[in-house]
Amino acid sequence: MTQTTTRPTVSANGMAPHPRTASSVASAPRRVHVPWVVAGVLLVVGCALAFAVASARVTAAKSVLVATQSLPAGTVLGPSDLRAVRLQGTAASTFLPASAEGSVLGHPLAVPLVAGAPLSTAEVGAPTGLGAGKAVVALALKAGQYPPALTTGDQVAVVPTPAPGQSAAGGSGSAVAQSQLVTATVSAIDTPPVSSQAAVVVSLTLPEPDAAGVAQLEAAGEATLVLVPARPVAGS
Repeated sequence: MTQTTTRPTVSANGMAPHPRTASSVASAPRRVHVPWVVAGVLLVVGCALAFAVASARVTAAKSVLVATQSLPAGTVLGPSDLRAVRLQGTAASTFLPASAEGSVLGHPLAVPLVAGAPLSTAEVGAPTGLGAGKAVVALALKAGQYPPALTTGDQVAVVPTPAPGQSAAGGSGSAVAQSQLVTATVSAIDTPPVSSQAAVVVSLTLPEPDAAGVAQLEAAGEATLVLVPARPVAGS
């Protein structure tokens, strides 16, 4: 019987080579380049800082329009009614910028504004486009101050309804007195802003001399609309 003997391979220096197995190769530690890791961390931190700076600039102070004084609903905006102030934060973007002043001049207010209150698009009505001697007054009314079935084109009487024991806004010299009710035509009915306590905003077209008295009643919350039969508007 023949017996075969396998001799190990001998290297040139007479030493048998050390075997390299798959496990020894896989377990060899990888060299970590620390400078590259540090550079990556610095890059991430730098990007985060750049984003924070950009966000701060976006939400930086913005020039917006505010009321110079308390204005009742229906006030036709003029240059003396508005001024520019700088507001900071994301809320500033919800108000009209100072650069938009020219686009709102001549428009009526849909709701009352207190002095210093910022102006938003929802608080500005459409331009009046009225004839000579006419005016539009917007009334922010609560339930009970207007007929629920009121529609555009209806004629109404503006009735002063002061609190018990008080006289109507404007006193006895007011354009609106119990003995002389103002008759007006409903020109628009709008939904008030969410922040308003009113249920509806009713715009009335009426003779210009009566506008100031009706606006005073609205500002005091003492105006009530009563539906009346169609007839020529007083003063027409």
